[in-house]
Amino acid sequence: MTQVVAGIVGPARGLKGEMIVRPTTDSPDERFAPGARLVLADGRELEVADARVISNRLCLTFVGVSG
Repeated sequence: MTQVVAGIVGPARGLKGEMIVRPTTDSPDERFAPGARLVLADGRELEVADARVISNRLCLTFVGVSG
């Protein structure tokens, strides 16, 4: 399976476990939709629980990850 970089994870945001992500994909709505599975550089897999835009920044929460 071919893997591509869909985004770059930045700092945490707030107290609820949100992460700021800088998308590097042409279709962020599709790649970061709730239920999408992302593989990190270290091989861990995370499932997107929620995605929202705050101040032009994409903020994601992941299943099983909390603040």
